[in-house]
Amino acid sequence: MPKEITPLSELQVKAIKPKVKADGTLDVDKTAVGGCAGLYLYTQPAGTKTWVLRAILNSKRVEFGLGSYATRASTQRKKASGKTETALTLKAARVKGTAWREQIADGIDPRAEKKRRRSELAAAKAGEMTFAQLAESYVDKKAAEWKTIKQVRTLKQFLDDHINPHVGDILVKDLEPEHFISMLKPIYTKIPPTAKKIIRHCEQIINLGIVLGLRPVGNNPARWQSGLDVAFPAYKKVHKEQHHPSIDWRLMPEFMQKLFALDTPSWTKPEVSILALQILTVSRPSEARLARWEDFSIEDKCWHIPDGSERDLHKASKSYRVPLTPLAIKILKAADPKASGRIWSIDKGTEVPDPYLSCIPKMLGYDADAHGMRGSFRTWIQESEAGRWSDDAVRITMKHSLKDKVTAAYAKGDCYEERIKLLKAWEDWITKAKGHTADVIPMRRRASK
Repeated sequence: MPKEITPLSELQVKAIKPKVKADGTLDVDKTAVGGCAGLYLYTQPAGTKTWVLRAILNSKRVEFGLGSYATRASTQRKKASGKTETALTLKAARVKGTAWREQIADGIDPRAEKKRRRSELAAAKAGEMTFAQLAESYVDKKAAEWKTIKQVRTLKQFLDDHINPHVGDILVKDLEPEHFISMLKPIYTKIPPTAKKIIRHCEQIINLGIVLGLRPVGNNPARWQSGLDVAFPAYKKVHKEQHHPSIDWRLMPEFMQKLFALDTPSWTKPEVSILALQILTVSRPSEARLARWEDFSIEDKCWHIPDGSERDLHKASKSYRVPLTPLAIKILKAADPKASGRIWSIDKGTEVPDPYLSCIPKMLGYDADAHGMRGSFRTWIQESEAGRWSDDAVRITMKHSLKDKVTAAYAKGDCYEERIKLLKAWEDWITKAKGHTADVIPMRRRASK
């Protein structure tokens, strides 16, 4: 563990002088200033001071030059090359050092990253940026906007598989509509939804290039509306909108009986427990698959689902409180509650893959997937419980946001007490309806012999 350095003040740093050797000559003084691990001030015999960050990169100790020392912000220093640089105060050096250490922790060399950004800027100014280079900046922008890592991975996959092989090496200024038409032709009728997403991204990437001055304003060769669309059949003609297949709500009691019968001996198949919890809480598959103990309070019978920006869980932009029904609590208790960590895993502690859940309904003879269970719940509300529950309680149970932003700004409640009763009624239906009782569900552990 590195030695903890007491942070020096601005006056202490200013007073640092070159080291005096035994023979009276001056030598470089290297002083750790604290406030940022590995941050040093090197004072040369001539009196000049520079900031240096010591860190381990790729198993090697490296000294990174952060810049010269300044007693006040915005101090300009002319380098030997004739260029000027902004010297750093103690506070600014600590901020920069901390930021660089974060990059180093992610395996990024800050010097190489700085050079890359300079190269991109220079290329942009010169108008010599390729589509692939511009797309990298677009990916960084979207990564800051989106809520999950999965969305970023999907975009990168689109670029690698469908976009860059066709237009990646072409300069942004030289792109024409025919380039994007050739890109779309192989996929437009085969995978229409993917093709639609791809051309939208391409259009936005070119828009970014226009903002950077790589193309004239209004000249977007990837524009779909009143542009590329005239070269292809209407989208609705080649793609029929499909929703997640769901089980008829009347068959849910039967399905739940078969689901728990599948888990023999009891609690040996994590995918069964996950799917059951998902159904009982009307959550999304990823929320249940990646659920963590620290988000549950069994004593308070509540599950706190963090917003999508906190973890790679879901697309919701806010956190939710989810009431836990008696059966949901039994499932959690059977999973051996802990203080923290993912609840369910498979071999070597890896997360349970999504297909493990979605294949269960099909294996039991139902044309449905895991996400479709939410549709079963919603249809049960419409056809069996109409008028019994408020629209807000149902919407929040589904974790859907209000489309009207003005209404959403004032609607601060979460109908928690009503949702406790709503989920209990849902549990009662799927476990205690006619022809199906909770007694046939193997909810108890086997007694030891």
